[in-house]
Amino acid sequence: MIASEIGRAKSWITRKYFDEVRDCYLRAIELLDMTAGDPKWRNGLKEVLRFKELLGEAHLFKFNDLPFCLSLYKVLLSWNGDTDKLTFGLSIG
Repeated sequence: MIASEIGRAKSWITRKYFDEVRDCYLRAIELLDMTAGDPKWRNGLKEVLRFKELLGEAHLFKFNDLPFCLSLYKVLLSWNGDTDKLTFGLSIG
């Protein structure tokens, strides 16, 4: 579901409907909150919270940045034990 929201954001960015993009990022953040509360994610909690931080950055400041959105989407689709290395490689500055 999180990837679906990021995919929707990507589509809205290309159409320049930035209010919709921000809504997608907000829904993805809410889904990550639920994920962080799930005990099965206890070992990957750091990565979940880091990704949530990046989504917050996208929601507040980079909602019209297609390359950043594509990077988020790529990281999310390649989620595995090395995800923390991928997310920390994203530029949020």
